[in-house]
Amino acid sequence: MGMGAARACLQAGLNTWGVDINPDNCRALLAAGAKGAGPSAVPFAA
Repeated sequence: MGMGAARACLQAGLNTWGVDINPDNCRALLAAGAKGAGPSAVPFAA
């Protein structure tokens, strides 16, 4: 999912997580309100 789609999900009030190997992108997504972001989806898969 791209940042634009992730932000749209957040604006719609959806719980949103992101996966990106770039730590700057992860920090930006977390700052936008994501529940979690990191280089792997393993921590979010439960």
